[in-house]
Formats: sequence, C-alpha cells, structure tokens
Amino acid sequence: MASIYVRSCSPKLIEDCATQPRRLEPTPPVYVIEPVPQRFEALSNSERIKNSSLFHLFDNYVVGTEEGSAVLNLVDHAPELASLHNFSEEIFHSWPSRAKDWRFTGSKNVEKIRLDNFIDRYGISKVDYLRIDGCQGNNFDVLKSLGNKINMVQAGTCRSNWLTSIYDCP
Repeated sequence: MASIYVRSCSPKLIEDCATQPRRLEPTPPVYVIEPVPQRFEALSNSERIKNSSLFHLFDNYVVGTEEGSAVLNLVDHAPELASLHNFSEEIFHSWPSRAKDWRFTGSKNVEKIRLDNFIDRYGISKVDYLRIDGCQGNNFDVLKSLGNKINMVQAGTCRSNWLTSIYDCP
C-alpha cells in the first residue's frame, strides 16, 4: 500500500497522512510529487518528513498523459501558480486585482511522467490514497495518466478550479 500526493505543498498535510491510523496495515509509504522549488523546500525542511523513511519526495517530475521533458513555468511570489500552461486571456479580465501574479518569473526543466508508469517504476502495488491538488491546469490529466491502474486507487481527492479559466489549456 502507498499514498501518492501530486502537488500538495503543505508539510502538515503530508505529515498527517503518515500519522492517520490504518485499519489493516501500518502506515504506508507516502510518495510526494512536488516540482515547485519553494514548495519542495518546505517539504524537505520539515523535521518529521526528513527524519522518516515513510516519505519519498520527488522534485523533478510533473504528471501528465504523455511522457517526456517539459518546462514548468514558475511565479516566485505565488508558487501555487506554477504551471505547464500559459495564463489564459480571461484571467486578466476576471481577476484584475491579481494582475502582478499573472506573469511567470522563471522556469524549470522537468520530466513529464504518467502516474501508471510512476507506480510501476517505484513498485507500488496498491494506492491507499491519492491526492491531486494544485496541478494548475493538469488535474484531470493526472487522473487520466493512471490508465487501467485507476482501479488500484482505494480513495482520494482531486481539487480543481471550475469558476475561472486561469490557464490556457484544453
């Protein structure tokens, strides 16, 4: 069993996953895919995470339906807005109070991986919990990338913005 978190930045959230009581087995390992440097640093600096063998942190992956190299666009002052996609024109009109946020300030080369291949690569036999949050225009691609392995997922959450199109993506 394992838990997989895709772009969940809060160390407390990740730590809580490892301390929740399980009915049948001990706490599973927790795999965290977080490519945004500021968020990865916060996770890496958490005493409970870095002193536990339960946590496996990955900063070089983004999850998508296709594999290969990709460029992750970064926003230094608003790391939660990092994305593989450009901002949509709609966002400039819908949210003018955050105009300074709608500009990328850097980028990072990352490896795009399908979640079903990640599961195979790391020998995960069952996913106890999957959390998809903050994948900035890619949340549903993360789900699609599970392919037939979606049946391995016992529980989870997928959060996404439905009201405003922030990113220019399909």
